[in-house]
Amino acid sequence: MYTTPFLLGAGQAFPPLPFTTGAFDRLLTANFYGLLRPDERAVFLAEARPISGELIVVDLRSDSDVHEEKRELRTVGSARYSIFRRRFTPQSLRRELGDEVLYEGR
Repeated sequence: MYTTPFLLGAGQAFPPLPFTTGAFDRLLTANFYGLLRPDERAVFLAEARPISGELIVVDLRSDSDVHEEKRELRTVGSARYSIFRRRFTPQSLRRELGDEVLYEGR
């Protein structure tokens, strides 16, 4: 099994965000949310939603009409590691976040 050297111990809970409730009008996350496993997503959403009035998620769209979740092997230089990656459909992201989809992609 390959591990990401700088993410060892990522299974631990994220540290609390250092912002007060309602600190931001909007919070944007890009190419991040799809890398989170279910328990990590729950922690992220529990921390992110209270600090902002709106959460904007930009992430990979599935090339088909099927939501995908899998481990992918990456190679950077001589380092090889696997990552957890999800590719959303507009419907699967809407179901998960309970909000509207502003742009469904191509």
